[in-house]
Amino acid sequence: MDAKIVKVAVVSVAIGFLAGFGCYAFTFCSKNLSANKSLGGCFLSKVSETEVLGDIDGKEINSQNLPPDLRQRLLEAEGEHFRRLWDLVDEAAVRYSAATEKNMNNKMSQLPSLREIVSDGVTTEEVKKFYEANKLSFQNSKYADVEAMLRKNLEQQKQAVFLQSHLLELKQANRIHQSVALPCGPKLEAEPPASSIVRGSGQKFDLVWITDYHCAPCRYLKSPLDRLVEQNSQNLHFVQVIAASKNDAADDFLARGAYCAQKQGDNAKFELYHNNAFFSPVQYDSFGKIIPSAEPRAAAVAVAKQANLKMNDFEGCLDSAEAQKYVEDNINFAKKNGVVDGSAFFLNGKKLEVPVQFNVAEMIQNVFDEGKYGRDSKNSKDNKNSKESKESKESKNSNDGKSLQK
Repeated sequence: MDAKIVKVAVVSVAIGFLAGFGCYAFTFCSKNLSANKSLGGCFLSKVSETEVLGDIDGKEINSQNLPPDLRQRLLEAEGEHFRRLWDLVDEAAVRYSAATEKNMNNKMSQLPSLREIVSDGVTTEEVKKFYEANKLSFQNSKYADVEAMLRKNLEQQKQAVFLQSHLLELKQANRIHQSVALPCGPKLEAEPPASSIVRGSGQKFDLVWITDYHCAPCRYLKSPLDRLVEQNSQNLHFVQVIAASKNDAADDFLARGAYCAQKQGDNAKFELYHNNAFFSPVQYDSFGKIIPSAEPRAAAVAVAKQANLKMNDFEGCLDSAEAQKYVEDNINFAKKNGVVDGSAFFLNGKKLEVPVQFNVAEMIQNVFDEGKYGRDSKNSKDNKNSKESKESKESKNSNDGKSLQK
C-alpha cells in the first residue's frame, strides 16, 4: 500500500512540475501548412470565432479582440475542459470494465463508484503506519484528530492507483477509444522556415512541432514522438522547428548548433546531435525557471563532441551570421503563431490546447489510426456520402423493377 501511495505522489509531483512549463503545439495540415482546412474531429474554439464574452463601458470584449496573453488563457481553459471530458470517459470505461469483471451492475447509467469497486478500503493499521511515517507533517496533531482525514485520503489514493492500473490494461488491450473532440484555436499564420528539421515523406499527415531544447515537457515528449514518427513514416511528413528559449543563451547556442550540425551533411551525426541536445544538462530553480549557464557555448560544444562532428567547422559556424539567422527565423515563426518559450500544436492549421499531463503521442496515434484528420478526410466523407446516396438510389430503382449492377 505504501509503495503505491508513494508512486501516486511522485506522479502527481511530476505532473505538477511539467505543467509549469507551458503548452505544446502540433500541426496537422494540408500540403500548404497554413491552409485553413475543414477541422473534422476537433471542435471549433472560441478563439477561432468572434464570440462576444462581455463588455466594459459599452466596449465589446470578444474572443478576437483580446490581447494575446488572454486569448492564450481562453484556449487553455478550453484545453482544461477537454482534459476533464477525457478523464470522465476514461473513468466510465474503467468502472464499466471492473463492474463487469466483479459481476456488479454494469448498466452504464448505474455504474458503481470507484469506492464501491475498490471495496477492501484501508485498514486501521495502514492509517497508523502512514501517520507515524509522516508525523512531522501534521504539526504535532494527535492521531485521533487526523485519522478520518488520513483514511479518506488513503482510500482516494488507492482508488487512483486502481483507476490508472486498470486504465493501462484497457488501453494495452485496445478496449477503450476516446471520441472527445480536441479543442482547436487560431490558424497557423506562416510556413515553417525552409531549414526546419524534416522526417518522413508520407502524404496523408503533416505534423509540425515547435519546440526548444531546454523545454522541460518537450524532453518528456521527445521519445514518444520519435516512436510516433517511426511507426507512421509511410503516412507522415514531420517538420520540427527549434525556436530557442528567450533569455537562455545556452539554449540559443544549442539551436545554432542544430544548424551547424545539419550543415556538415552527415545525417546520422546530425540526428545524434539533435537527440542529445534535448537531454543536455540544464538547471532549474525552485520555481521551474532555468538558471543561466556561466558558459552558454559549452553545452552545444559538448553535444557536438558526443556526435563526433568536425569541431573546427562546428565552432566556427556557431558564431556565424547564418546560424544566428537560423535561430531568429525559427523564433519569428514561433512568435507569429503565438508560441514564446514553450511549444504548441496545430490541427489542420488550427492551434490545439492539450494539457501537458496527457500522453500526447498516444492521442495523436489515435488520430492517425482513426484517420479523422487526414488531408483527404473531407473528400473521403463526401465520397462516402455520395456512395451511400448512389446505393440508396440504386436500391430504389431496383424496387421499381429495374435491374442494376452495383
